[in-house]
Amino acid sequence: MPAGDDPASIGPTTQQCRPTSQAKWTPFGYRTECVPDLQYVARYNETRSHALSARRRPARALFLLRRTSLRSNDLTVDENTSAATTKIERRKATARNAEAEQTSRDPHGAAPPFLTHSRAIRPPSRKQRARRLAPAAPTGGLPCVRLPGNASFSTTYPERRRRGRPPPASRVVSETRRVSRRGNPRAGQKEVTMTPPPTRPTAPPTDTSLSSGVSSACYVKALSDADIRARTDSYFNRTREIVTRFGDRAVTYAVFIRRPVLAATAMLEKWLENVARERGIEIIVETVHPEGDWVGAGEPLLYLTGFFSHLTDLETLILQKLGPACVAAHRAYQMALSLPKAQFLAMEARHCAGYEMQELMAYGASVGSRAAQKEGAIGFIGGANDATAAFFGRANGFGTMPHALIGYAGSTVRAAEMFHEVYPDTDLVVLVDYYGREITDGLAVCRRFPELAAAGRLALRLDTHGGRFLEGLDPQESYAVMARHVPEAIRRYRSEGELRYLIGTGVSAAAIWRMREVLDEAGFDKVRIVVSSGFGVTKCASMADASAPIDIVGTGSFIPKLWNETYATADIVTYDGVESVKIGREFLLPSFRRAEAEKKKRS
Repeated sequence: MPAGDDPASIGPTTQQCRPTSQAKWTPFGYRTECVPDLQYVARYNETRSHALSARRRPARALFLLRRTSLRSNDLTVDENTSAATTKIERRKATARNAEAEQTSRDPHGAAPPFLTHSRAIRPPSRKQRARRLAPAAPTGGLPCVRLPGNASFSTTYPERRRRGRPPPASRVVSETRRVSRRGNPRAGQKEVTMTPPPTRPTAPPTDTSLSSGVSSACYVKALSDADIRARTDSYFNRTREIVTRFGDRAVTYAVFIRRPVLAATAMLEKWLENVARERGIEIIVETVHPEGDWVGAGEPLLYLTGFFSHLTDLETLILQKLGPACVAAHRAYQMALSLPKAQFLAMEARHCAGYEMQELMAYGASVGSRAAQKEGAIGFIGGANDATAAFFGRANGFGTMPHALIGYAGSTVRAAEMFHEVYPDTDLVVLVDYYGREITDGLAVCRRFPELAAAGRLALRLDTHGGRFLEGLDPQESYAVMARHVPEAIRRYRSEGELRYLIGTGVSAAAIWRMREVLDEAGFDKVRIVVSSGFGVTKCASMADASAPIDIVGTGSFIPKLWNETYATADIVTYDGVESVKIGREFLLPSFRRAEAEKKKRS
């Protein structure tokens, strides 16, 4: 009995499907000039139909197989000589003959095994499929798998007769038909949504609805192929052409950053969704960490799976959209936690190199703010302009007057009067450092608007530059102010930078305490103090150490201080499901992540 006639055989042997020396290997078998024995295939389908229905293909490969169809194998048979041929004019006729032969054996369109696997590559087991679907997450949960336009990983396959068997417990079948990327319904198909097994804990998926403003952001709009080709690195364009010529492969990218950050991936995910829809391709995005979670240095933030030719020219743009937002989120989170009782306003626009950068920074600040709010901080309540207000759940930006309005009005009090006359229902925030008389002008404004001061609708903003002290202060007086309110803050060892924030020039802790002291003595204890001018991570921590009486902080200093810290990196970790990465990056491999997760569980 030939080896292929054995019912226990997995698929055609090399005798039934023997490649020539010109054959090309692809993820789905030999690409060309493979000569199948059609009579053997017919016997095989009859004897193994039950096994074929039970042996389902891996879920991750489903979307790949559907897109490649018969053309991935390019099987051609010379009817006269039964020999392999590569003549283009014979391919269409041969494909039709093979399809008709297969349809007569299996009217439901189930592809015979030699179209997807050779005898050397057997279908993966259930454990292997589960591992491929779930690259290890340090949190121990199952990563969220999302496709363009779907809340979870879903794919389609031709409806088969299951001989009365219910679908597996891990699949939920919906009767609604799915519409393809080109808007055409796929007749005779059901939508299959993959859900994790009930016995395995699931990590909460990334919910972009929490990231207000992401869907409407300009930075997530799809680019044309010409724009992508112009903006990506040229060697990625050349790689795409090479891969297209010599045979595509299914790959998985791991994307990471070399410093601790907060996961802020919604902008990138939305952009990939729009690009996939525009190109008519499919990309699997697996988020290792939910939005706002802390991510250690070198830990993967995302796994991206798709065809190599579909992803390689996107790498440059992917890295641009990920690193800066994650670092900004981490800095905003640290600042908000340092001053948990203060409200923050995002004022990043003037420091950004264009609107695209501004959107990334505002989005990062909103992610860091929400993470801090989960720990009890007030965080960022809004931004400085209308365009990015949606990231903070607002329709408009905050702000009252710049220094230029005070110069135009001729006095601080007159500028406040003009603003209040035009915007009587808006809380009044007045800059008091224009003439270098913060205390004098601040008290004058409070006396001019006693009703607003008593109602808590008046605030004085300190924006004293670093070239001078607040009115009435010097180094000795600054020490005296701190000694009266927080003596322990100046009795410990301090670095030069910390001392500058505590008792130095500009908006120091001593200046804030002095302004609060004067207002309380004059009976304006409900007047709030707004501070700005360089309130980054370190300065906010110093203000917290000095218990500075700050009500509102206006800052854009969550923008990364060292831009080289924002550099993200992407490496391919699997080719056709086989792990492979350059030496030194083994920590990105899914198997390594799984091993680390197991160690943490045992410990």
